[in-house]
Amino acid sequence: MKHFHYYLLTMVVLGFLNTAYAAEGKTKQDKDSLEVIDQKWVSANYDYSRTTSVVVPEGVEIIGDYAFSGYDMLTSVTLPQTLKYIGEGAFDDCKRLKSIVIPEGTIVLESAAFRRCESLASVNLPQSLERVGKNAFEGCRELESVDIPSKVFLLGAETFLGCESLRNVTLSPSLKHIKERAFMNCKSLVGMDVPEGVRMIGEESFSGCESLAEVM
Repeated sequence: MKHFHYYLLTMVVLGFLNTAYAAEGKTKQDKDSLEVIDQKWVSANYDYSRTTSVVVPEGVEIIGDYAFSGYDMLTSVTLPQTLKYIGEGAFDDCKRLKSIVIPEGTIVLESAAFRRCESLASVNLPQSLERVGKNAFEGCRELESVDIPSKVFLLGAETFLGCESLRNVTLSPSLKHIKERAFMNCKSLVGMDVPEGVRMIGEESFSGCESLAEVM
């Protein structure tokens, strides 16, 4: 039985199982929500059209590539304090996801992790974060503000492309590179303080930022 549980957990970590719940003598599940209990994985739910809530259990360190991509009804995600890595496209196209708290200890946020999360208005990035991949928040039209943690030295291409409501951004003091189109079409962005250590700002990084008065 122990090997069976380990196998299922490994499948989740690699992104083959999109959602799951756990139980040991007790379970809780309905058509629209998943709850993790006791850390022992025993089942999975593939109903993309009805899943609204996901709790990822403590002990998981990796959210696999595209693990929850396309979960149209997903509004709530709880991530474990043990998390280290959020894979490419992990929450891509979760159109109803409204907020996310990425726990302290997370190091990598891969490309397109929250791309096209159109309702995402709030995101808390941990100070442990070192990498923000390209297109990570592309198309998050409701996102209003973001603080880039101090260890991040590169913003990937099109990281915040099309974030039309984004008004306030605090950049990492360690930032060295802002890749092409990083803030393109951020129509509400009103100002930007670029750290002195930035060596390169890519093409069209601030193109279409209609409200941007100056980049300092």
